[in-house]
Amino acid sequence: MLQMLRAGMMVFMVTSALGRVAAEEQPYPIEYWAVREAIQSVQISPNGEKLALMKTESRDGNPIIEIYDIADLSAKPTRLAADPMEFTNVSWVSDNHLVMSARQKVRNKIEGYNRGVYEFRLAGYTLSSGTFNQYGENFGIASLLPDEPNFILIEQSRAIGTIQDDDPFAAFRPRPAVSWQCQNSRHID
Repeated sequence: MLQMLRAGMMVFMVTSALGRVAAEEQPYPIEYWAVREAIQSVQISPNGEKLALMKTESRDGNPIIEIYDIADLSAKPTRLAADPMEFTNVSWVSDNHLVMSARQKVRNKIEGYNRGVYEFRLAGYTLSSGTFNQYGENFGIASLLPDEPNFILIEQSRAIGTIQDDDPFAAFRPRPAVSWQCQNSRHID
């Protein structure tokens, strides 16, 4: 019993001494906490053969999308950039098609009621042809439609022009959505 008490006191003294040393160190600069995530939106294709992810390579850099072949992760990935926009999300629609959203700062301050400084765009990328398809501005993905692998359901964002146009129930009303065929880049009503 006495040995356990001595051992406990010894552990307490050592941890107390280490705690004082750590407290005397300088705190991390604020810039360390203002860094974006290095890797995000990691997605595996439906057939499990490809890996897509968003990667930010520097503190001031915009995210890029890298697409890897899972069979050989050491091979050079396909890299996609959205300059002057920046990617905000990426999702697989089919084994051959990705849908990504991007944003761009277009204003320095908010103009009007509930109007931000960014504009958004929804786009697609076809791996086999290496081509981009633009789905439109201020659209978002409503659903990936898992039973229909070449289609997505997109919806348009609501823009409120002035405070008089504001509808207090707008957030509860369904948004108009359109089924979009990804490979041929056409919409189906």
